[in-house]
Amino acid sequence: MKKQSPFDEFDFLELFYEEMIRQGRKHNLIRITINKEIVEYIYEQKSHSATEKEIEKLADICLANNWLEQKTIGVGQYGNLQLTTTGLGVITSKRRRKEIEDQKSILKKHLII
Repeated sequence: MKKQSPFDEFDFLELFYEEMIRQGRKHNLIRITINKEIVEYIYEQKSHSATEKEIEKLADICLANNWLEQKTIGVGQYGNLQLTTTGLGVITSKRRRKEIEDQKSILKKHLII
């Protein structure tokens, strides 16, 4: 059984992408706030155990790389975070790379048999 990797900044960006798809809205209309609810969501939906502080550190990495930006004043440092165009490019690139790797794995499995 494959060991689950830790929840990282790319997994955090993935939350924004999934919310875009779920709501059928553009990236600049999706906002996520780091709070107890998002920590519970990550645990329940993604099977990752992370604290609010750990998620905040991931948000700091994303903010520093200009993958996320704060859109509302007065809601705290981690309130109403929004995916930037750069962040959208990062996550779509990661998703595409994973699709290609998954396809290679399928081909390898069929060629070996």
